Amino acid sequence: MPGGQDVFRILRNMGDRGLLARFPALLMGRAKAWSFQQPNEAEDKRRYGDEQRDAVLRARRPRTPRTPWRSLMWTSDTPIRRW
Repeated sequence: MPGGQDVFRILRNMGDRGLLARFPALLMGRAKAWSFQQPNEAEDKRRYGDEQRDAVLRARRPRTPRTPWRSLMWTSDTPIRRW
């Protein structure tokens, strides 16, 4: 599971190369906050999800200001919606 700094760097680099601006919209889902290698408690999951969200927002704002984006299920304790 990548940390917030890794997510920021990946999205920053994609944005600096113009890749994010090519998409008509950006859709972000809930961060995976648990794995068998890193079983997090509820507070750790929440903190991890917040770190991921902040990294995405920091990388996105200056690089894709006109690209619409939607955030689905930012918090790690929100149930997954099935369609």
